Parts: sequence; C-alpha cells; structure tokens
Amino acid sequence: MFLEYESFLGPSFLYRHGTSLLKTVLPLGEDPPAITSLCFNHNGKILAAAATDGMIHMFDMSVGLQITGWPAHDSAISSVLFGPDETSIFSLGIDGKASASVSSDF
Repeated sequence: MFLEYESFLGPSFLYRHGTSLLKTVLPLGEDPPAITSLCFNHNGKILAAAATDGMIHMFDMSVGLQITGWPAHDSAISSVLFGPDETSIFSLGIDGKASASVSSDF
C-alpha cells in the first residue's frame, strides 16, 4: 500500500504506507510538469499520473518506470481515474472538459 504525496513543484514522491519510507520518485524527464492527480489501478501495480501539461502518464510500479503516456487535454488535468473495466482512464481538465481513453497497455 502506498501513500502519495503530490508536489506542485514538479515530481511526485510515493511513500510506503505505515513506514513513511520513500518508495520512488516518478521519472518525468528533465523539466517535469507538476502532477495534479494520481490514481492506482485495482491491484496497485499501475499508477496513472495527470499533469499540468495535459498529459496522462502511466507507470509500472513494480519497476518504477513509465510504460506509456499521451496528451489527454489542451490544458492542465484536475482529476484522473481508472474505469471499472481497468482498461479505461477518465480525466477532467481544468477547462471542465472530460476525456476517456482506452488502452490495452495497462
């Protein structure tokens, strides 16, 4: 189980619940966007991270690496959520527009 700490200054740090030990820092590149929302899939192995640049980043938490990413909005994303089928990702932009994405990559 992870407890997330979201930083609006760049990367997100994930801590193991109960121990407060740093688990990982999400690799988002040299000049990373701020992460605005995080959501784990049903078994905690995949993490969706929404960003201020309108991108959704997907991470494999077993290795701590990004497995895919795509532009979902033209502006910052305020919320991201896995769908009940675990192949859908829903997001809401700060402009009020909703987006749905389907992938077999996660």
